[in-house]
Amino acid sequence: MAEKKWLDDVGNLTVGQLIQLEDTYRIDSIVAAIEAALMDRATVTATERIVLVIEAMEREVNNGGFNQFFFNSSNEYAGELISALRQIGVPGIAEIAERALRAIGAQPNWKSEQFEEASADPEESIMDELNECDNAYYASEEAIAEKLFGFIKLSQKDVHVGADSS
Repeated sequence: MAEKKWLDDVGNLTVGQLIQLEDTYRIDSIVAAIEAALMDRATVTATERIVLVIEAMEREVNNGGFNQFFFNSSNEYAGELISALRQIGVPGIAEIAERALRAIGAQPNWKSEQFEEASADPEESIMDELNECDNAYYASEEAIAEKLFGFIKLSQKDVHVGADSS
């Protein structure tokens, strides 16, 4: 079987058309292209926001762990992370993320600056716990991209990219 291609961007394709590409393109690339199309929008639907939340976590944690997610500008999504993960159906990852949030002492009403401050120079014990969360995340067999793609498929009327975004 031939390796699936990487989709660079959505172009003018609608979500329905993107979903039809799942046999040709890697699922993670379709989801990443949808995220990229949503990132510059001034307003997004609740479903689109879940895509942004999950993809921000995926990008940051895969590149530097939960501490990086909490420190970088993607931390604007940190307060919504647990709910978003549960909504797409990855409860194990939600538990890991919840542990990471507890490790930095996150509170429900925290703003970006508070996540950044808590992760700027954490104590060794906090970093140890975050590293354990990272390792659990990397070892998890929950297919986040596939679950998010399934969520997008079920909610496609609420995701507007390409020709649907105008």
